[in-house]
Amino acid sequence: MVSKAEVYATVDGKLKAEVTQRKPVARVFEGAKSFYIDYEGKEMPLSQNETARVPLLTGSRGLVEEKRLKLLLDYIYDDDFLKKHITGMEILPKGNIVMIPRGYDFEIMFGSPINIDRKFDNYKAFLHNAIKDTLTEKYKTINLKFAQQVVCTKKQ
Repeated sequence: MVSKAEVYATVDGKLKAEVTQRKPVARVFEGAKSFYIDYEGKEMPLSQNETARVPLLTGSRGLVEEKRLKLLLDYIYDDDFLKKHITGMEILPKGNIVMIPRGYDFEIMFGSPINIDRKFDNYKAFLHNAIKDTLTEKYKTINLKFAQQVVCTKKQ
């Protein structure tokens, strides 16, 4: 749970301790095993005292390049809107990622974790306009796999 700890004595003889906690960015469920991934991309044990409000990540992490997955998770963590909006993520067998948003009944087909900022910019622009037109209830999936467009599938 500790990222960094420094203990030192000051000039006036006082003992000081500075502790920096690790920041969980996702909670992983792999079979019976459950743990957090921290901001540095390392595994972190669950806390007995509290639960972090981070996206739940299921599926096989081995299907996605570790560096790219870390960039995606850190991007979500650093963005105030996405941090509150994305509640779950599943890695599908071909390495594509599906996200579950808070408060909506659709899935976000993110694809592979490349062009992350462009995909999320497209999603935010889409969501801004869809909320105005009250269209969000009509969609089953929001597909962000394509570079210059957002493709939606309506519910039947």
